[in-house]
Amino acid sequence: MDRIEAETKPSLLLFFGAVVALSIPFWVWGAVAEEHLIPGLPVSGLMAFCPAVAAVLLTLWRQGRAGAARLLARCLDIHRLRGRWLWLAISFALPPALLGLTYLFMRLAGAPLPAPEFAFAAMPLMFGAFLLAGLGEELGWFGYAYGAMERMGALNAALALGVFWALWHTIPYFETGRGAEWVAWHSLATVAL
Repeated sequence: MDRIEAETKPSLLLFFGAVVALSIPFWVWGAVAEEHLIPGLPVSGLMAFCPAVAAVLLTLWRQGRAGAARLLARCLDIHRLRGRWLWLAISFALPPALLGLTYLFMRLAGAPLPAPEFAFAAMPLMFGAFLLAGLGEELGWFGYAYGAMERMGALNAALALGVFWALWHTIPYFETGRGAEWVAWHSLATVAL
């Protein structure tokens, strides 16, 4: 590996350390805040932007402005995705389809469920907020860290990143009032997905 490649290769230890360091103020804020951003989402949910901030800062430091610009451009670069229209359709259709099927199966099983409520006026705002938060996380996880982990193989890299992701979310989960059993099962299911 030549000197330039060594200087521009992502450092996972620095990245994960920076994500944790940047998240600490949000975890503390979430612990002392009386209110949630929305029901079930503590103030510490604002840490969603920490992976992107860490990725951009480390890329700026190691590759300069041009490297940071390339990293940011990857956010919306769907041209790199083979079969992009199929995968975009799947990514938009699959989550609501799975939630709908889950609701249907639970209903058929006789599980006690609340009636579904839809706040149609809030949907565009929520969509935008969660899209931005998703970009804040994914730019760091997949735009920066995953590329350095690919040598581990796709499955091992995804599992390692998933485990870190689950651990990183543990404090906000507890701040929503969830118990340890829920956090463990939810984390396991999320990493498996």
